[in-house]
Amino acid sequence: MSAASISYSPLLESVMASAAKLSRDEKVALVEKLEAELIEVSEPSEWEAQLAQERLRLFEQGLSVPIPWEEAKARLKQKWGKK
Repeated sequence: MSAASISYSPLLESVMASAAKLSRDEKVALVEKLEAELIEVSEPSEWEAQLAQERLRLFEQGLSVPIPWEEAKARLKQKWGKK
């Protein structure tokens, strides 16, 4: 399900309007909190499970090198951060 296909409820519209007023750091904190809650309550989709299995296979074969999450976040921020 994509965000474009969601019919927003009045409550969600209100939350979205409030979120638009947050600073960038506050928005990041909100997204991280929501993501953590979603991860806690949901099983991975089929494609996510397949992707995880493939990445584990590559790691076990020595074909991929993991990096710490903080480094990954820093790389993502550098690539996709403030525009």
